[in-house]
Amino acid sequence: MISVLWCGTLLLSALALLAWSTLLAAAALDIARDGSPLHELTNNLLLLALGFTLTLNALRLQQANEGTVSAELRAEIARRQTAEEALARSHERFGALAEASSLGIFVVAPDGRFQYTNPRYRIIAGLTPSELATQPDLARFAPEDRDPVTTAWSEARQEIHQTQYERRVFQDNGGIGWISVQVAPILVDGALTGFVGTAEDITRRKETEQALRDSEARFSQVFQFLPDVVTLSDPRDARLVDMNRHWSELLGYSRAETLGRSGADLGLWAQPADATAIFEDLAIGAEVISRPVTLHHRDGHPVECLLRARMLRIGQRDYVLTVIRDVSA
Repeated sequence: MISVLWCGTLLLSALALLAWSTLLAAAALDIARDGSPLHELTNNLLLLALGFTLTLNALRLQQANEGTVSAELRAEIARRQTAEEALARSHERFGALAEASSLGIFVVAPDGRFQYTNPRYRIIAGLTPSELATQPDLARFAPEDRDPVTTAWSEARQEIHQTQYERRVFQDNGGIGWISVQVAPILVDGALTGFVGTAEDITRRKETEQALRDSEARFSQVFQFLPDVVTLSDPRDARLVDMNRHWSELLGYSRAETLGRSGADLGLWAQPADATAIFEDLAIGAEVISRPVTLHHRDGHPVECLLRARMLRIGQRDYVLTVIRDVSA
């Protein structure tokens, strides 16, 4: 383009020079009268020079516009390349983090088809290779998990929000494990493009919780069927939090009127100093063994008893376990 403009400029200069030289020579010789051939030639040369001038101006304007467009295009291309490089680096970081994560990580399309699963997810999810290549088969889930899982995903898709659920997984050794799943939507310009989720193996936690429930159930059975009165109280204020059925039989107080009250509130102790001494011993870690005490029945008559007490931890709380045996007879 530059060479064309340069040549055009030279040609325009030559034509203009020729036209003006001819015109000046003709004027000097007085031969360029109106209508003469020389006059016509001179006019044509001037018109040709004018035409070249307009053409060159148009070409220069086009070149300037193309230069501006080219600069903007180059800038836009550079911006896109920078954004693509940043996105690629982000993908690399995500991939490295996901591959090394102790949590299972997965990405699914809006319809639930897997787009990515990390090694940990493939280990703990309890899914077959064909499911991991497509989507989970709910028919293979434990029956009690199908409805909660289906509901959680339906709400996440419809309301485009995070969801969480726990479900059982069938392990290779024939056992049943548990995973906790957290899912969040992926939005691009406000449109749902998929979900990213994490899965944590919570089998050990579930086993611990079940073992605790089993232990509490066994304790409750023993607690209720011991022949003596058995109570649990809060060591901080001596308020009763549980008692077996023999409590009412021996002392006349119903369970409802006893819960949340201490022996002092009930007027239970014939000698309040006995209660003080017992709790002082427990506070220093001692166990109270077969201590004689006199308690008041609800109707006021005394009941002679032997009392045992010790500290007991259930779950995350400390209690005072007390066993009371009637020795009145």
